[in-house]
Amino acid sequence: MANLTIDPKKVSPVYVVEQFTAPSGIAIANGVAVRVETTTGKLLKANAATAPNAAVKGISLSNATPAGMPTTVVRKGIVNVGDALDALAFGASVFLSDTDGLLADTAGTVSTKVGEVVAGFNADAGLSPDKLLRIDL
Repeated sequence: MANLTIDPKKVSPVYVVEQFTAPSGIAIANGVAVRVETTTGKLLKANAATAPNAAVKGISLSNATPAGMPTTVVRKGIVNVGDALDALAFGASVFLSDTDGLLADTAGTVSTKVGEVVAGFNADAGLSPDKLLRIDL
């Protein structure tokens, strides 16, 4: 399994179908996979190492949110994650990693699909599509 390297500065929403906002239990950056802590209701980093931690609720779109502050999370939609998907083919699945908050190109211990790579055409880019992450949780 190879973790995807997501630069928080390059994460941006393209098309949001469903999102929510909740307080973070820890500092959370853009592009981090999050779950809801069952006791406090606050957001923590998700990981596929165990079933409770693999209950991913979405990808953070809040830049460097400190603990206790509101964090916006996309559950369904399309997100630009910069160059993180360059090595993957269009249609490839993206999974939750065993490492806190990260995504990967193959399933972790608890197989949790987060989304897939889709093509995004930008008028300025001509005929070469960008690789975007379609999140469906």
